Amino acid sequence: MNHAVFAAERFAVMSTSTGSLDYFRNKDPDIRILRLDVLIEGQAYADGEQMDAKSFYQWLLDNPDKLATTRPPEFDYISDQLMDLYMNGYTDVIITTIAASLSKTFERIREVAALMQGRLNVHVFDTGSVSVPEGMFAQEASRLLKKGFSVEEVLAKLETLRSKCVIIFGVNSLRYLVKNGRLSMAGGLIGSMLQVKPILKFENSAFTTLQKVRKTENAIEAVTDAVVEYIEGKDVYVSGLYCGNADLYQEFAQRLSDRIGHIVEGYPLSPVAGAHIGPNAFGVTILRR
Repeated sequence: MNHAVFAAERFAVMSTSTGSLDYFRNKDPDIRILRLDVLIEGQAYADGEQMDAKSFYQWLLDNPDKLATTRPPEFDYISDQLMDLYMNGYTDVIITTIAASLSKTFERIREVAALMQGRLNVHVFDTGSVSVPEGMFAQEASRLLKKGFSVEEVLAKLETLRSKCVIIFGVNSLRYLVKNGRLSMAGGLIGSMLQVKPILKFENSAFTTLQKVRKTENAIEAVTDAVVEYIEGKDVYVSGLYCGNADLYQEFAQRLSDRIGHIVEGYPLSPVAGAHIGPNAFGVTILRR
């Protein structure tokens, strides 16, 4: 991996694996990935490395009665990654993470970072989001550093972006969000009984239910309507995301294209992110410029 640009300035960028950078076509190769683990039947797999999105979502479909769990990166693993940067002459690293409200990863990295004091300056940034937006934040940090922005200036830019980011998506079932503790049990039970497909918004580290529908066709229409309504009159960047079912995403993307005039490219959620959402979810992330 070529780190020549970063080495000259002694800066590096890391992203947690939930940022889906493994699947970005235009991923900056200088960005390092800090991998969480997905646990399947007691076996841990490094997110995106030992278990990719295609294999994971196939496992979910083949095992509808089973749940995968997740965990933050191990303490020693984080320490090794940071020490490697230090030993290679870096003085600073910006690490963009999954929302602290969804994972203990942010706090885990901060704990390890404190032990690097005096050797490596570790700037841990909570994106307040998950999946594709995380990757976008890391890409932006890398771009700005390469243009000569200071670490402080980059972090200030990321703070601004965080307040302008929203995810709107449809979920096939509330089961995974409830079982993994991301939504209340009461809401989940109601959803299961009614067999609804919720349309959700994730913004400022929190979920909001926009609507509940009963059929996939209705979910596609509802997500499309919500996205069009949200972006109307705004200067935005839109990117797609989905959990496993690329054909379903393409159907949604075509419907959205009919309304906004262009196809929005989509990327799969990583196994760790998808474990909490379940298969057949789809939507977009919107970044206001």
